Amino acid sequence: MLAALLPGLRDLRAPVAAGYLWLFGLWLVFAPHLEPSAHPTGVVHDVVTLGSAAGRAAVTAAVTFAAYLVGVVSIAANPLINRLGNLLAATRLRRFMPRAQWQRVRATIISLVYLRIDERFLADGVIRAETARRLHAVQVAAGAHGTTLAAGFEADPDIVIEQARTIPAVRARLLDALLDTADPQEECRLDLLRTPVRIVGREADIYAAYDRYRAEYELRMGLVLPFTFLIGTLAVTANPWWTAGIFVSAILLYLGVAANIQASTVLTESVGARRIDLPTLERLATHDLPWRDENGVLIHLAEQ
Repeated sequence: MLAALLPGLRDLRAPVAAGYLWLFGLWLVFAPHLEPSAHPTGVVHDVVTLGSAAGRAAVTAAVTFAAYLVGVVSIAANPLINRLGNLLAATRLRRFMPRAQWQRVRATIISLVYLRIDERFLADGVIRAETARRLHAVQVAAGAHGTTLAAGFEADPDIVIEQARTIPAVRARLLDALLDTADPQEECRLDLLRTPVRIVGREADIYAAYDRYRAEYELRMGLVLPFTFLIGTLAVTANPWWTAGIFVSAILLYLGVAANIQASTVLTESVGARRIDLPTLERLATHDLPWRDENGVLIHLAEQ
């Protein structure tokens, strides 16, 4: 029963925590203007009367519900806050942001794409024959343009293919030249975003690990705006030294971005361990590969 309640509690804690921070900050702003004695009639008087009649438990429930509603609206800004974190990661502040972790996620996606292509090259004679044919076409195009191919690409295609079968470095260089993997990599990234929906109910342990990090991401990012507002309010109404608390907001932003990255890492590592698969990787194992044309290969080699 507790296990069934935990996901619901995780869904509630972020908006409730954010909402309470917003309400506390707003109370600091408006409390001096809401003295009951200054409002013998009107809305303020009616609210105070209602609260007194309802009792503490009812007031607590009402405030919590209000905090939840305010928090839900605040949490909706999480993608914008996450985008701010990514923008900061592209500036000189990147040394303070978990950008290296994002780079590892991207590097994992790239390696997964190349690994699937590499496996197909070794297992499929048709792909090796197509690779030889395309390498020959590149050699012909290079001769027609008077271009000198890099070492390893000017030999007889059959010899190059045999070398590629036994030497991983030759194979990686050959496939990198002949194949344009930019689109499959982007498609894998989009597949990764859709993966949580696909694995619900099928890979419960993977989804649970992913969901824990996502819950931490939502909580930390959801607290950035209201905590910043609270610090600003305290700095204006109490003491300017409260502005030092902005560093806490920065830490929450950092930890939120890091938790989101960890959630993605759970998925990429699960794909690498063959616990789950991505549709794009499945297509690379069975469908046409993203070959470059001859001119595209020559341009790619010239840029190396």
